[in-house]
Amino acid sequence: MKKFFATLALSTALIGLPAFAANLIIPKSVSVHSVNGERLGGQVRQLELEAGTQVLEVRYQEGFRSQGDEFEVFRSQPVYLTFDINADQQLQLSHKDVKNYLQAKDFAQAPSFVLLENGEQQALEQVNHDQMMYQFALGQH
Repeated sequence: MKKFFATLALSTALIGLPAFAANLIIPKSVSVHSVNGERLGGQVRQLELEAGTQVLEVRYQEGFRSQGDEFEVFRSQPVYLTFDINADQQLQLSHKDVKNYLQAKDFAQAPSFVLLENGEQQALEQVNHDQMMYQFALGQH
C-alpha cells in the first residue's frame, strides 16, 4: 500500500511539471509584463517556457544619473516579442549596451531586443502596441 501511494505521489508531481521546457534569461533592464497574454507580477529574471510560439510583453526600464546628478528612470512603451522555441533551449533576451543617461533616453524611445542562444541570434519578431493591435484586427496573430 505504501508503494502505491509513493507511486501515486510521484506520478502526480511529474504530471504538474512541463515535460520539456526552455529557459529564458531576462536582463535587469527589461521588465516582462506578460507571457502569452498572462500577466506576471514582480521582477522576473528567468522564465521557463514550454515549446512553441511565445509572445512576451516587455519594456526597457533603466535608471541613470544626468550630468546634474538627477536620477531618472527611463521606460519604453510596451514591446511585444514573438518567437518560437524548442524544448530544452537555453535562451537569453538582450539589447544593445546602454551606458549613460543620453543613450538610455534614446533607447527608451525605440528599444530593440535580440534573442540569443549560445551567443547566436535567433528569430524574433518585435512590434509595438499599435502594430500588435493592427495585426490582431487583421487576424494575423
